[in-house]
Amino acid sequence: MPEVGGGIIWLPRVLSLDDLGKLLIEPVEELKTLRTNHRKVAPRSIPPGVDIPLKLSGTAIELHAEIDPAGSSEYGLRMRTSPGGEELTAIVYRPQRQELAIDISKSSLDADVVDKQEQSAPLTLADGETLRPRIYLDQSVVKVFANGRQCLTKRIYPSRGDSEQIRIFAVGGSAELRSLQAWDMKAIWPTQQEG
Repeated sequence: MPEVGGGIIWLPRVLSLDDLGKLLIEPVEELKTLRTNHRKVAPRSIPPGVDIPLKLSGTAIELHAEIDPAGSSEYGLRMRTSPGGEELTAIVYRPQRQELAIDISKSSLDADVVDKQEQSAPLTLADGETLRPRIYLDQSVVKVFANGRQCLTKRIYPSRGDSEQIRIFAVGGSAELRSLQAWDMKAIWPTQQEG
């Protein structure tokens, strides 16, 4: 069933239980049929305090990453980023707080956008477990599935046409990007594909 709320009807998800009875949450497999233009980013170190632009951009994209926190106090990806960083939406993991968040405090320069509230949820990673976000971006909606155990959705309103870059970052110490794959996503409605 599609998710409905706040004017959003987007991305069905599958709920299940693991062998220990813990809730798992994943996007439906059928979303793979919307993938096109597959790209990969090579593994690399993420030094602290530097946003690293990736050779990826877009406003309708699916992204799978695996990030090792190493010594960082927070790390993640910045989506819908303008070239100068004036606009951006950050998907952030904070190991000390065991928290996943979508930070939209800089998502829009439009003065009419009043919702700047971060959405966060608990996500405990076991010792040695990496963060594995699956991020779906569709124009003004960001949905993040993480490690099969957490899911966040947030509406964003970028005002700049050039807010399309994707960057990776770490704070308080280096992190390691182990893998990253991305696909452009085709429109589900035929009329959107024609334009």
